[in-house]
Amino acid sequence: MSMQKRMFVAINLPDSIKEKVSGQIIPIVSHNGLKPVWKENLHLTLLFLGAIPEVEIGELIVKLKAVSFAPFHAALKGFSHFDGRVLFIKAEKGAEEIVSLSRKINSALGKNEKCDAHLTIARNKGMQKKEFLEIIDLLGKKNFEAEFEVNSFELVESILMQKGPQYPVVHRFSASIPSTS
Repeated sequence: MSMQKRMFVAINLPDSIKEKVSGQIIPIVSHNGLKPVWKENLHLTLLFLGAIPEVEIGELIVKLKAVSFAPFHAALKGFSHFDGRVLFIKAEKGAEEIVSLSRKINSALGKNEKCDAHLTIARNKGMQKKEFLEIIDLLGKKNFEAEFEVNSFELVESILMQKGPQYPVVHRFSASIPSTS
């Protein structure tokens, strides 16, 4: 029987940004009912692939190596949520470039998934919607902003563990077009 691995494609964040998010934002969302994302797991998902047979991962890497893009600047600013369940920071600057990169990745893999440029920071595991929205308001008052350069993306495995998920990087793909800025 062939082994399968849960995979996704993501933009990793610089450690300085992870520190800033976990230092300023995570303490606010570490309430009952909200499950914060661990600092080392913070990333911008470009495409969730789901279960991939291990034998196909090499071919996946070859296809992703063909994706060419120029480095670009992105800024995380503003909080929102999906269905009162997932709390995230929006990519304000660089959102178009992130979506464009996601489209190129989709195209290379013959997929057509929609990409929302966002950084998941917590999941709602039972908090009332009213309380959840109050936390988003509170976060909005913090004027949080974090800027960084995107010069690579990664193929990541998602290993679900009892203590929480682990995301080992399977392969990193660097920008291949010189920056115009």
